[in-house]
Amino acid sequence: MALTEAEKRRRRFLKVKKEHGDVYKLQKHLENQSYTIWWDDSGDIKIVTPDPKSILKSKVKGLKSAEFERDQVEILLNSNSNLYYIETDPNIDTVHYIKVKTVESSFVKQEDNALSLIEENIKSPQIKVSCKEKVFSVTATPSLLKEYKDTDTSNATAKGSKLLKFYFTSLNDPSYMIHTTNIVLSDLLENKTVERILPYDLSQCSIYTIKIFDKYVRT
Repeated sequence: MALTEAEKRRRRFLKVKKEHGDVYKLQKHLENQSYTIWWDDSGDIKIVTPDPKSILKSKVKGLKSAEFERDQVEILLNSNSNLYYIETDPNIDTVHYIKVKTVESSFVKQEDNALSLIEENIKSPQIKVSCKEKVFSVTATPSLLKEYKDTDTSNATAKGSKLLKFYFTSLNDPSYMIHTTNIVLSDLLENKTVERILPYDLSQCSIYTIKIFDKYVRT
């Protein structure tokens, strides 16, 4: 009897788990594994997978593909891949980049679904962020805390989300993500400031977010 795709995936997972011995080693393997991306002639991303063998040939017919490192595709795994496209280097046809699509109001109902750069010198922000070497901090300003003063923080949402998502990228280039971290809104409202210890000094990176509030500032 032919195996279902789910059963095939389960068996591949068990095989990889056996090869790596324990959960810690398996987790490290999953963190470091490469991904294959398939895209069409327009650069639109169709498939992102760590296991290209699981994709039927009929699904990739006519598509282009390339391998990317885990840290390069992280932004696709934590966001809407429809916001990005693949661009091939004009001089080297084996080099490809993940790029952010230009947001056009005629195609996107809400512009705040796209990534936004967190800039300095923004007046009356609701969210303040800072990155000092390996310490990233997010602060809720008094104006934001006032908005939620009568709200049970465990039920607090902003535009339907309970997470503030932050992406550390090359300077002014969201197409190459270096690290990502999330802050739970209820934690921020309860503690006013939440810190994350980063794996590296990312103070020279740009920081992007998917806006669930109107104004963010980098300090």
